[in-house]
Amino acid sequence: MNIFITIIKFFGQYIHLEFLTRLILIASLVVSFLTIFFFTFGKEIEHKVVTQNIDYLIDEICDGFVDTMGDKQKKAIYEKINSFKLEDMSKEDEKVETNNKQLFDKSVTILIILLVLSVFITSIISYFKKYNYLEIVTENIILLLFVGLCEFIFLVYFGSKFISANVNFIKGKIASYLYIPNPVTDKNKLIYKLIDNSFNNKNLIKFINENPELANEYINRITVNTNNLQDIINQRITTSSNI
Repeated sequence: MNIFITIIKFFGQYIHLEFLTRLILIASLVVSFLTIFFFTFGKEIEHKVVTQNIDYLIDEICDGFVDTMGDKQKKAIYEKINSFKLEDMSKEDEKVETNNKQLFDKSVTILIILLVLSVFITSIISYFKKYNYLEIVTENIILLLFVGLCEFIFLVYFGSKFISANVNFIKGKIASYLYIPNPVTDKNKLIYKLIDNSFNNKNLIKFINENPELANEYINRITVNTNNLQDIINQRITTSSNI
């Protein structure tokens, strides 16, 4: 007992022990509550958010291009999807459940140790310093209830409705995988840019000078007589000069 008294007196010179008692107790209670809350109610909200994000992505992407497809295209895609062989994921699911259970058991063990130590330390301090320990515990439980209420309201009314999926990014990725280079189309885009009526002689020359790599890239990819392309450019320059 003398050891505890000595330790308490030593720390009491530098720390407000009643504040430390309340801090240790509320910290251990909040950590315990949040951990249990996550493994029970929180994981259900997380599952709901993931499902909502997936549904949102599917709706946004499908509404954008499925309606533009013909019946033959839709049928071909449908048959292709049905032809996929789904792998048996039962072992992986079992492994995930086992890991989650081990994580939960480990967390509970740590929480029990934390709570026991917190109660032991705070009760010892309260005993020797003559604090009203029951009052301290009651106040901390009330604070914990407010923390739990705020966490519940936030998850239900805000967290569960949060959409983090970036539809444009997903569409861009899909388009990059589906894109098939079309030399004729690419050539026409470049020519249209070069001879567009909005270009005057000065702007056309500026565009050609600022984009030589772009022009060379397109020209090298297409199997056309590049002299024809140059003739068109020269014709546009001559026309612009006469305006």
